[in-house]
Amino acid sequence: MFMENILPALSNNFWITVALLAALPVSENRGAIIYALAHGENPLLAYSLATAINIACVVTTYYLIERSFVGRIAHALSHRYVEKKLVGNRKKLEKYKEVALLLFVAVPMAGTGGYTGLLIASFLGMNFKKSSIIISLGIMMAGMITLLTGYGVVELLKNVAL
Repeated sequence: MFMENILPALSNNFWITVALLAALPVSENRGAIIYALAHGENPLLAYSLATAINIACVVTTYYLIERSFVGRIAHALSHRYVEKKLVGNRKKLEKYKEVALLLFVAVPMAGTGGYTGLLIASFLGMNFKKSSIIISLGIMMAGMITLLTGYGVVELLKNVAL
């Protein structure tokens, strides 16, 4: 009964659908931007809305994971595993972990993105504020890559269809 009432409301408001897609870990801002472009909506508005919502959801989730009891237990358990794997590569990781995290989040591929980036940052015990900024920049870069690529494809298809 609840879903029967909510689905028509969502289908009538396009931007709510874009916002929900941006909040989901499966699609993030990349899926929301492509959805908006496919429906012929304003690309800059789609980028701005999807990116802002994606960043807000990821940083909030990261904060909650870092502060929760379950997050502390997961961090303690994963810390041992991560420490074993990093024995010989600690200097390289310390030197390049911010750049690696930024590039990981910025590449718009399946399995990469803000939510995965926050898990990596949490497991590596990175500073919350610093990694939140890095993840946010990566989300913005991924959205811009998606916007430019998606908009180019849409325009190309319009010209080919003529």
